[in-house]
Amino acid sequence: DMVNNCGFSGDSFLITAVIGVIQLLGSVCLIGTSH
Repeated sequence: DMVNNCGFSGDSFLITAVIGVIQLLGSVCLIGTSH
């Protein structure tokens, strides 16, 4: 399902949202540790 669907259907949208949040938290952690 996820492999065949490259559009913004339910699963892929949730996955992109989760990945975005993880990347956002990762960047915040990197900024926090660098200071």
